[in-house]
Amino acid sequence: MDRLRKFVPKVNFVEDDKLWLLRILCADILNTKVFKIIRYIIISSTFFLLIFQTFLFLEKFDGIYFIKYLAVYAGTFAILVFVYSIIYTQEALSLVNHTISLDEATTRTKKRIELEALYFNSFVVFDSLLNIYCGVLYAIPIEGDDEIFFPLRIFEEYFPKWENLLSGCYRITFIPVSFMMQVILYQTIYGANHLRFQFYLLLDYIERLKLHVTSIENQNVPLYEELHQANFTKTLKIAIQRHSEVYWTTSNLARKLYKYVFIFTVSGVLFCLSIIVFYFTFRGTYEGRYLRICTLVASVVLNFVHAILVGQLLQNISTETFEALQQLDWYCWNEENKKLYLVFLIYAQRTVQLKFSDSMVINYELAISVGKYICSMLSVMSQLKEIDY
Repeated sequence: MDRLRKFVPKVNFVEDDKLWLLRILCADILNTKVFKIIRYIIISSTFFLLIFQTFLFLEKFDGIYFIKYLAVYAGTFAILVFVYSIIYTQEALSLVNHTISLDEATTRTKKRIELEALYFNSFVVFDSLLNIYCGVLYAIPIEGDDEIFFPLRIFEEYFPKWENLLSGCYRITFIPVSFMMQVILYQTIYGANHLRFQFYLLLDYIERLKLHVTSIENQNVPLYEELHQANFTKTLKIAIQRHSEVYWTTSNLARKLYKYVFIFTVSGVLFCLSIIVFYFTFRGTYEGRYLRICTLVASVVLNFVHAILVGQLLQNISTETFEALQQLDWYCWNEENKKLYLVFLIYAQRTVQLKFSDSMVINYELAISVGKYICSMLSVMSQLKEIDY
C-alpha cells in the first residue's frame, strides 16, 4: 500500500473542500470558544435537571405522573448524550482527510460533485434555520407548558423566588440545543459524501482504462507494447489504492463511531417511544402548539431521510464501481496487470456501507424497518386507547 501512495496526489483538505459550508457547521464551529462555553453550560444544567428529575420520580413514583413527563425526560437524556458526544464524533471525521485531490477529476465528475455539494450545503443551511426556528417556538412560553416540561414544574415548586429567571434560562437553551442535536447528522452527511466523491474519481480511472484501450485499438497499435502496459499498471495501482483507502476509512469510521451510534440509537428510540406514548395519553389541548409540532416533525423527517439517503448513496456507488470494473477489457493486459485486476476485483466486491453492526446498516432497509416499527407502535397504542377500562 505504501508503494502505491506515491502515485496519488493528496488534497489540501480545507482549501479544496467542496462541502466547506457543511464542514463549518459540523466541525469548525465546534472549536470556537463560544460554542465550547455554551456546550459546557448545557451539559452541566441538563445533567443536573436529569438527576433531579430522576430523584423525584423515584421518591414519589406515580404511573400517570411518569407518563405525563416521560417525553421530556427521555428528551433530556437524548440531549445530554448528543451534546456531550459531538466533540468526540468530530474526531472520527479526521479520517476523511485521507481523501484525494479533485484536480485530476474529469469535467463531468467535477460538475457532478459540485452540484451535489451545493445541494447538501443548501440542505444544512435550511435545516439549521428550521431547527433554530423550532427552538425559538419552544422557547416562547405557552399556557400549559408546565404540564409538558417537568423542569418548569421543578422551578415552580422548589425555587419559587427564582422561577421566572430559571424558566427563562431553561427556555433559552432550546435554541442552541435545537442546532446541536443536528450536528452529528451533519457530520455523518459530511463524511459519507466525501467518501462517495472518492468513488466518483475511482470511476474516472476505470473509464480511463476503457478509453485507453479504445484509443490504442483505433490507432492500430499493438496493445502488448511495454509503454501501454506500464500505463495500465500505473492506473490500476492508483485505482486499487483509492478503493482501499475509501474502504479502510469507512470501516474505521464505523468502528470509531460504533459505541456512540449504539447510545444514540437507544436514546433516540426511547425519545420516539415516549413521544408516541405522550401523544396517546395527553389529555390537554394542542391549541397553540400545532406550529411547534409541525416544525419538529418536519425536522425529524428531513434528518432521518437524509441520513438514510447518504448511507444508501454510498452503498449504491460502491456497487456501481464493482459493476463498472467487471466490464473492463482485461484480456488485452499482460500477466502482471491481470493479477492487479484480480486483486482489484477482490477488493471491489466488498460493498462499502455505513455499517455499525449486522443489524445496523444505514440504508433503505433500515428505513423500512424503522417505518414498520413505528407503524406497529402506533397501531398498538391506538388499540389501547380505544379500550374502555
